[in-house]
Amino acid sequence: MSFLPEFGLSVYGGWWFSIVFLISNLVLGIRFPSFRSRILVKPESKNAVERITMTGAFLLFQGGNILAVFIPLPRASIRVYIGAALFLVFFCVYIWAILSFVGSDKDEPVTTGPYRYSRNPQQLATILAWNGAGICLGTWLYPVLGFLQLLLALPGFASQERYCLKRYGDRYRVYMERTPRIL
Repeated sequence: MSFLPEFGLSVYGGWWFSIVFLISNLVLGIRFPSFRSRILVKPESKNAVERITMTGAFLLFQGGNILAVFIPLPRASIRVYIGAALFLVFFCVYIWAILSFVGSDKDEPVTTGPYRYSRNPQQLATILAWNGAGICLGTWLYPVLGFLQLLLALPGFASQERYCLKRYGDRYRVYMERTPRIL
């Protein structure tokens, strides 16, 4: 594995990972219109740091999606299969988190599915899925981008928690006490 992969376009390239996220989010948005309206609610940032870091985390995610288009898959090897399996597992957790989110009562905090284990399972699953893609593509760049994305997302998590505390009150406070922010 290398930090910067060889770039190029290929039918057998990393764009497959990006297209999986794109298509799944389009399908979920069409199938569950409430998903888009609920997921796109942006809690107000308390300060410029939260705004900048939330924007940075979003740009890192989108940058990773775009970058994958230009990385060809290496020859089949155990590393490729392990990376693809990790991507698939965490992508499924991501979908499970979204389905738990859209299937919940909008007047209650989401505490079912993977939300039992993490207050931010969608973000965590996305980062871990991209780490699997990085292993598959033979680059350390994705684990590094994932770590940076997580660091940048932390102030945004605090902003989301303030929003949820304001909206759900003690029910969310109890949830926070028993469920970790990340894992």
